[in-house]
Amino acid sequence: MSRLVRIYTVVAVQLLNAVLVFAAINVAIVVVQLVRERTRAVPAGAPVVAGVDFAAYTAMSREQVRQFLGEQAAMQMAGFRYEPWVLFRNPEYHGQLLNTNAAGVRRTRASRAQCADPIRVFVFGGSTTFGYGVADDFTIPSHLQGHLERRYPAQCVQVSNYGQGYFFSSQEFLQFSNLLKAGHVPAWAIFFDGANDTYQLSGRRDVPFFSDAVQSLWEMRHRGRSCPLVDWSWLPVYHVAGAIRQHIWGAPLPNPRSDYPTPVPDAERSGAYVAERYKHNVRMIRALCAEYHVQCRFVWQPTFFDYDRALHPAFPYAGQVPEFWREAYERVRAWKANDVLYLGDLFRGVREKVFVDNVHYNERWNGEIASRIADVVDLGTPAGARPRL
Repeated sequence: MSRLVRIYTVVAVQLLNAVLVFAAINVAIVVVQLVRERTRAVPAGAPVVAGVDFAAYTAMSREQVRQFLGEQAAMQMAGFRYEPWVLFRNPEYHGQLLNTNAAGVRRTRASRAQCADPIRVFVFGGSTTFGYGVADDFTIPSHLQGHLERRYPAQCVQVSNYGQGYFFSSQEFLQFSNLLKAGHVPAWAIFFDGANDTYQLSGRRDVPFFSDAVQSLWEMRHRGRSCPLVDWSWLPVYHVAGAIRQHIWGAPLPNPRSDYPTPVPDAERSGAYVAERYKHNVRMIRALCAEYHVQCRFVWQPTFFDYDRALHPAFPYAGQVPEFWREAYERVRAWKANDVLYLGDLFRGVREKVFVDNVHYNERWNGEIASRIADVVDLGTPAGARPRL
């Protein structure tokens, strides 16, 4: 009996040691990964939201901001939903300050006048259009609703917010065409772009933000079991083993890639590519607008690179404006088309807080941008009239 006890004790001790060594290896790998992440340079313009600046808010109380941020976090935890053609969209969410419908369309300030056939204005864009950081009533489309009603009191206007996180002009073109095919034809369509186009297109890849992750899932399906009986990918050593296997045999283990695209160094990015792709998208959207008798306007947005960052300590980027960013903005600024409203330099000389984080505007400046957009929306223009290009 004592011999069996000794054997059991030896085996148990060896197994415990093996478990401890295995755990230590995984902890060491995690530490190395954390150090590498801390020291890795973040490409300028990455759509990463930094800490919220409570002092930047102009209409929402601190309590409302806290409540809104909790709702925004809950919506983000729900995650994007799959959407054909454009790849993803906002989830449905219902809160007190943040609301989206079943199609992921954010609620806009209610129309003052109710009628059976209002003048419909669709606004497309990324997270700044959606209105990250502010309540439903303070987004750019909500402010636009108010501006148009004040300027055209005899008209019945309905503004819809089709902004989606990470969207840029290529996705908006598809989003717009899908709405038209479904019979949702507005009188006016506004496309608010700039930051996402510059960041995503400058890497010379015209694809939606999560394309790498979706591609890896497709590859997993065709290289083996897409849903293994046991998923070991949460173990750090699993990824090290995959790297070793790839180095020796050239065959990486099937594994979903990160949601974030592979970073492209600033020196390899191209502002010229951004401007050319954007112009092609505008041309295609114009063709749809002409065919469906929709008045379209294109707005190029301001960003923190043309703003006094000393007013906002949350900005993670210091120094000069990256060359690819400057080039993209200068080329769009030089584009003399009267259906394109360039607001890229709107924040120059502004001596007040503009951003609630390092990407999104506060309530007051959403209203100012909406006012500039309202300047180029003439609700007396007959349907189908084309602007001089």
